[in-house]
Amino acid sequence: MKVKTVEMTRLYVFALTTLVSSMSLSAATSVKKVDTKKAEKSEITYSGELSATHSSGLQKVDAIDYSSSADLEASFAATYAGTKYSISASTTKELTNQRELHLNNAYLGAARSLYKFNDELSLSGSTKITIPLSEAAKDYQRLKTGISLTPTLSYKPVAGLSISYSPSAQMNFHEYKISLTGASNYQYVAGNTLAASYSFSSGVYVYANASYSRLFSYDGNTKDSYRFTQLIGLPLGQYEISAGHVMGGSPLAANGVETDVRFFDSRDSTIFAVLTVGF
Repeated sequence: MKVKTVEMTRLYVFALTTLVSSMSLSAATSVKKVDTKKAEKSEITYSGELSATHSSGLQKVDAIDYSSSADLEASFAATYAGTKYSISASTTKELTNQRELHLNNAYLGAARSLYKFNDELSLSGSTKITIPLSEAAKDYQRLKTGISLTPTLSYKPVAGLSISYSPSAQMNFHEYKISLTGASNYQYVAGNTLAASYSFSSGVYVYANASYSRLFSYDGNTKDSYRFTQLIGLPLGQYEISAGHVMGGSPLAANGVETDVRFFDSRDSTIFAVLTVGF
Protein backbone atom coordinates (compact mmCIF):
# COMPACT_ATOMS: atom_id res chain seq x y z
CA MET A 1 0.00 0.00 0.00
CA LYS A 2 2.86 2.40 0.85
CA VAL A 3 4.52 1.72 -2.52
CA LYS A 4 1.28 2.46 -4.36
CA THR A 5 0.79 5.64 -2.32
CA VAL A 6 4.28 6.85 -3.22
CA GLU A 7 3.68 6.04 -6.90
CA MET A 8 0.37 7.93 -6.88
CA THR A 9 1.98 10.91 -5.17
CA ARG A 10 4.79 11.01 -7.76
CA LEU A 11 2.23 10.71 -10.57
CA TYR A 12 0.13 13.61 -9.29
CA VAL A 13 3.24 15.77 -8.77
CA PHE A 14 4.35 14.96 -12.33
CA ALA A 15 0.88 15.75 -13.68
CA LEU A 16 0.64 19.03 -11.80
CA THR A 17 4.15 20.04 -12.92
CA THR A 18 3.19 19.26 -16.51
CA LEU A 19 0.02 21.32 -16.19
CA VAL A 20 1.75 24.42 -14.81
CA SER A 21 4.82 24.20 -17.08
CA SER A 22 2.71 23.74 -20.23
CA MET A 23 0.70 26.87 -19.46
CA SER A 24 3.87 28.82 -18.63
CA LEU A 25 5.56 27.67 -21.84
CA SER A 26 2.54 28.71 -23.91
CA ALA A 27 2.57 32.12 -22.30
CA ALA A 28 6.32 32.56 -22.80
CA THR A 29 6.21 31.71 -26.49
CA SER A 30 3.19 33.89 -27.33
CA VAL A 31 4.10 36.61 -29.83
CA LYS A 32 1.26 38.88 -28.80
CA LYS A 33 -0.32 38.43 -25.38
CA VAL A 34 -3.80 39.48 -24.39
CA ASP A 35 -4.19 42.02 -21.57
CA THR A 36 -0.45 42.50 -21.05
CA LYS A 37 -0.91 44.99 -18.23
CA LYS A 38 -3.19 42.65 -16.33
CA ALA A 39 -0.75 39.78 -16.76
CA GLU A 40 1.99 41.85 -15.15
CA LYS A 41 -0.02 42.35 -11.97
CA SER A 42 0.75 40.07 -9.06
CA GLU A 43 -2.68 40.21 -7.43
CA ILE A 44 -4.62 37.00 -7.02
CA THR A 45 -8.35 37.13 -7.66
CA TYR A 46 -10.74 34.42 -6.53
CA SER A 47 -14.08 33.21 -7.83
CA GLY A 48 -16.39 30.24 -7.49
CA GLU A 49 -19.60 28.66 -8.69
CA LEU A 50 -22.27 26.35 -7.35
CA SER A 51 -24.63 24.75 -9.84
CA ALA A 52 -27.60 22.42 -9.47
CA THR A 53 -28.80 20.47 -12.52
CA HIS A 54 -31.90 18.35 -12.99
CA SER A 55 -31.80 15.96 -15.95
CA SER A 56 -34.55 13.76 -17.32
CA GLY A 57 -35.23 11.44 -20.21
CA LEU A 58 -38.17 12.01 -22.53
CA GLN A 59 -39.87 8.67 -21.86
CA LYS A 60 -43.03 8.45 -19.79
CA VAL A 61 -42.39 8.62 -16.06
CA ASP A 62 -43.75 5.11 -15.52
CA ALA A 63 -41.69 3.63 -18.38
CA ILE A 64 -39.06 1.00 -17.53
CA ASP A 65 -36.25 2.91 -19.25
CA TYR A 66 -37.17 6.33 -17.81
CA SER A 67 -34.30 8.01 -15.97
CA SER A 68 -33.96 11.17 -13.93
CA SER A 69 -31.10 12.59 -11.86
CA ALA A 70 -29.92 15.66 -9.98
CA ASP A 71 -26.33 16.94 -10.06
CA LEU A 72 -24.61 19.33 -7.68
CA GLU A 73 -21.28 20.81 -8.79
CA ALA A 74 -18.90 23.18 -7.01
CA SER A 75 -15.88 24.91 -8.53
CA PHE A 76 -13.31 27.31 -7.15
CA ALA A 77 -10.80 29.33 -9.15
CA ALA A 78 -7.83 31.60 -8.53
CA THR A 79 -6.43 33.85 -11.27
CA TYR A 80 -2.80 34.90 -11.13
CA ALA A 81 -0.63 36.54 -13.81
CA GLY A 82 -3.22 35.91 -16.50
CA THR A 83 -3.71 32.21 -15.74
CA LYS A 84 -6.86 30.86 -14.14
CA TYR A 85 -6.32 27.81 -11.90
CA SER A 86 -9.39 25.86 -10.88
CA ILE A 87 -10.67 22.83 -9.03
CA SER A 88 -14.12 21.30 -9.45
CA ALA A 89 -16.06 18.39 -7.99
CA SER A 90 -19.62 17.08 -8.36
CA THR A 91 -22.12 14.49 -7.18
CA THR A 92 -25.06 12.81 -8.92
CA LYS A 93 -28.24 11.69 -7.21
CA GLU A 94 -30.38 9.16 -9.07
CA LEU A 95 -34.07 10.00 -8.84
CA THR A 96 -35.19 6.65 -10.23
CA ASN A 97 -34.36 2.97 -9.63
CA GLN A 98 -32.05 2.63 -6.59
CA ARG A 99 -31.86 6.42 -6.04
CA GLU A 100 -28.18 6.16 -5.20
CA LEU A 101 -25.86 9.10 -4.60
CA HIS A 102 -22.65 8.96 -6.68
CA LEU A 103 -19.45 10.93 -6.32
CA ASN A 104 -18.05 11.97 -9.70
CA ASN A 105 -14.45 12.59 -10.73
CA ALA A 106 -12.86 15.87 -9.67
CA TYR A 107 -10.63 18.03 -11.87
CA LEU A 108 -7.69 20.40 -11.51
CA GLY A 109 -7.40 22.87 -14.37
CA ALA A 110 -5.50 25.85 -15.73
CA ALA A 111 -6.52 28.17 -18.56
CA ARG A 112 -5.29 31.40 -20.13
CA SER A 113 -5.44 33.58 -23.23
CA LEU A 114 -2.49 32.84 -25.50
CA TYR A 115 -2.63 35.01 -28.60
CA LYS A 116 -4.83 37.70 -30.10
CA PHE A 117 -4.70 37.89 -33.87
CA ASN A 118 -7.09 40.86 -34.08
CA ASP A 119 -10.27 42.13 -32.43
CA GLU A 120 -12.28 39.19 -33.79
CA LEU A 121 -9.91 36.22 -33.65
CA SER A 122 -8.06 34.92 -30.58
CA LEU A 123 -6.44 31.77 -29.21
CA SER A 124 -6.65 30.40 -25.69
CA GLY A 125 -5.58 27.16 -24.05
CA SER A 126 -6.51 24.98 -21.11
CA THR A 127 -5.21 21.85 -19.46
CA LYS A 128 -6.89 19.54 -16.97
CA ILE A 129 -5.93 16.78 -14.56
CA THR A 130 -8.46 14.12 -13.59
CA ILE A 131 -8.75 13.06 -9.96
CA PRO A 132 -10.55 9.66 -10.02
CA LEU A 133 -13.22 9.70 -7.32
CA SER A 134 -16.15 8.00 -9.03
CA GLU A 135 -16.84 4.33 -8.43
CA ALA A 136 -16.56 3.54 -12.14
CA ALA A 137 -13.16 5.23 -12.57
CA LYS A 138 -11.59 4.38 -9.23
CA ASP A 139 -12.90 0.90 -8.44
CA TYR A 140 -13.71 -0.63 -11.83
CA GLN A 141 -11.44 1.08 -14.37
CA ARG A 142 -8.65 1.51 -11.79
CA LEU A 143 -7.88 4.93 -13.23
CA LYS A 144 -4.89 6.68 -11.61
CA THR A 145 -5.22 10.02 -13.35
CA GLY A 146 -5.67 11.65 -16.75
CA ILE A 147 -4.13 14.73 -18.38
CA SER A 148 -5.78 16.70 -21.20
CA LEU A 149 -4.78 19.69 -23.34
CA THR A 150 -7.31 21.82 -25.22
CA PRO A 151 -6.48 24.84 -27.42
CA THR A 152 -9.47 26.94 -28.43
CA LEU A 153 -9.72 29.25 -31.45
CA SER A 154 -12.46 31.85 -30.94
CA TYR A 155 -14.04 34.08 -33.57
CA LYS A 156 -16.37 37.00 -32.76
CA PRO A 157 -17.43 38.56 -36.07
CA VAL A 158 -20.23 40.72 -34.64
CA ALA A 159 -21.36 41.86 -31.22
CA GLY A 160 -23.01 39.07 -29.28
CA LEU A 161 -21.92 36.24 -31.59
CA SER A 162 -19.06 33.88 -30.72
CA ILE A 163 -17.87 30.82 -32.64
CA SER A 164 -15.14 28.52 -31.37
CA TYR A 165 -13.32 25.35 -32.36
CA SER A 166 -11.50 23.22 -29.79
CA PRO A 167 -9.41 20.15 -30.62
CA SER A 168 -8.36 18.16 -27.56
CA ALA A 169 -6.01 15.37 -26.55
CA GLN A 170 -6.15 13.34 -23.35
CA MET A 171 -3.88 10.66 -21.90
CA ASN A 172 -5.17 8.36 -19.16
CA PHE A 173 -3.15 6.28 -16.72
CA HIS A 174 -4.74 3.03 -15.51
CA GLU A 175 -3.49 0.30 -13.23
CA TYR A 176 -4.65 -2.34 -15.71
CA LYS A 177 -5.44 -2.40 -19.43
CA ILE A 178 -8.79 -4.10 -18.74
CA SER A 179 -11.39 -2.93 -16.23
CA LEU A 180 -12.86 -5.24 -13.59
CA THR A 181 -15.99 -5.56 -15.74
CA GLY A 182 -13.92 -7.01 -18.61
CA ALA A 183 -14.20 -3.92 -20.82
CA SER A 184 -11.15 -2.24 -22.32
CA ASN A 185 -9.72 0.81 -20.60
CA TYR A 186 -8.94 3.70 -22.94
CA GLN A 187 -5.46 5.18 -22.83
CA TYR A 188 -5.95 8.06 -25.27
CA VAL A 189 -8.88 10.25 -26.25
CA ALA A 190 -8.74 12.59 -29.26
CA GLY A 191 -11.67 14.94 -29.70
CA ASN A 192 -12.86 18.16 -31.24
CA THR A 193 -15.75 20.49 -30.49
CA LEU A 194 -17.41 23.18 -32.58
CA ALA A 195 -19.50 25.64 -30.55
CA ALA A 196 -21.49 28.82 -31.16
CA SER A 197 -23.29 31.22 -28.85
CA TYR A 198 -25.28 34.42 -29.26
CA SER A 199 -26.19 36.92 -26.55
CA PHE A 200 -29.17 39.20 -27.06
CA SER A 201 -29.37 42.76 -25.73
CA SER A 202 -31.81 41.53 -23.08
CA GLY A 203 -29.12 39.28 -21.62
CA VAL A 204 -30.68 36.06 -22.86
CA TYR A 205 -28.21 33.85 -24.70
CA VAL A 206 -28.40 30.69 -26.79
CA TYR A 207 -25.62 28.15 -27.10
CA ALA A 208 -25.02 24.99 -29.13
CA ASN A 209 -22.09 22.65 -29.68
CA ALA A 210 -21.23 19.48 -31.52
CA SER A 211 -18.39 17.20 -30.43
CA TYR A 212 -16.82 14.06 -31.81
CA SER A 213 -14.29 11.89 -29.98
CA ARG A 214 -12.21 8.81 -30.71
CA LEU A 215 -11.02 6.62 -27.83
CA PHE A 216 -7.96 4.38 -28.12
CA SER A 217 -7.49 1.34 -25.90
CA TYR A 218 -4.09 0.10 -24.71
CA ASP A 219 -4.26 -2.61 -27.38
CA GLY A 220 -4.97 -0.13 -30.17
CA ASN A 221 -8.71 -0.72 -30.52
CA THR A 222 -10.85 2.36 -31.10
CA LYS A 223 -14.31 3.57 -30.18
CA ASP A 224 -16.05 6.70 -31.49
CA SER A 225 -18.66 8.86 -29.80
CA TYR A 226 -20.57 12.06 -30.60
CA ARG A 227 -22.65 14.57 -28.68
CA PHE A 228 -24.93 17.51 -29.53
CA THR A 229 -25.91 20.09 -26.92
CA GLN A 230 -28.26 23.07 -27.13
CA LEU A 231 -29.33 25.43 -24.36
CA ILE A 232 -30.85 28.82 -23.61
CA GLY A 233 -29.85 30.83 -20.56
CA LEU A 234 -30.39 34.07 -18.69
CA PRO A 235 -27.90 35.71 -16.27
CA LEU A 236 -29.52 37.42 -13.28
CA GLY A 237 -26.71 39.14 -11.42
CA GLN A 238 -24.76 36.48 -9.56
CA TYR A 239 -27.37 33.90 -10.57
CA GLU A 240 -27.95 32.21 -13.91
CA ILE A 241 -30.70 29.93 -15.09
CA SER A 242 -30.56 27.78 -18.22
CA ALA A 243 -32.31 24.85 -19.85
CA GLY A 244 -31.36 22.61 -22.72
CA HIS A 245 -31.19 19.32 -24.53
CA VAL A 246 -28.36 16.85 -25.10
CA MET A 247 -28.13 13.86 -27.40
CA GLY A 248 -25.17 11.56 -27.96
CA GLY A 249 -23.79 8.07 -28.26
CA SER A 250 -22.01 5.89 -30.77
CA PRO A 251 -22.10 7.05 -34.42
CA LEU A 252 -22.47 3.44 -35.57
CA ALA A 253 -25.72 1.53 -35.76
CA ALA A 254 -26.25 -1.75 -33.91
CA ASN A 255 -24.86 -3.71 -36.87
CA GLY A 256 -21.52 -1.89 -36.50
CA VAL A 257 -21.46 -0.86 -40.16
CA GLU A 258 -24.09 1.79 -40.89
CA THR A 259 -23.90 5.34 -39.54
CA ASP A 260 -26.48 6.30 -36.95
CA VAL A 261 -25.99 9.94 -35.90
CA ARG A 262 -29.12 11.64 -34.56
CA PHE A 263 -29.74 15.18 -33.29
CA PHE A 264 -32.84 14.11 -31.38
CA ASP A 265 -34.40 10.86 -30.27
CA SER A 266 -37.23 10.52 -27.76
CA ARG A 267 -35.62 7.32 -26.45
CA ASP A 268 -32.08 8.66 -25.91
CA SER A 269 -32.35 12.45 -25.66
CA THR A 270 -31.99 14.14 -22.28
CA ILE A 271 -33.41 17.51 -21.23
CA PHE A 272 -31.97 19.49 -18.32
CA ALA A 273 -32.38 22.65 -16.27
CA VAL A 274 -29.53 24.38 -14.41
CA LEU A 275 -29.36 26.98 -11.64
CA THR A 276 -25.91 28.50 -11.13
CA VAL A 277 -24.75 30.80 -8.36
CA GLY A 278 -21.47 32.67 -8.72
CA PHE A 279 -19.42 34.20 -5.92
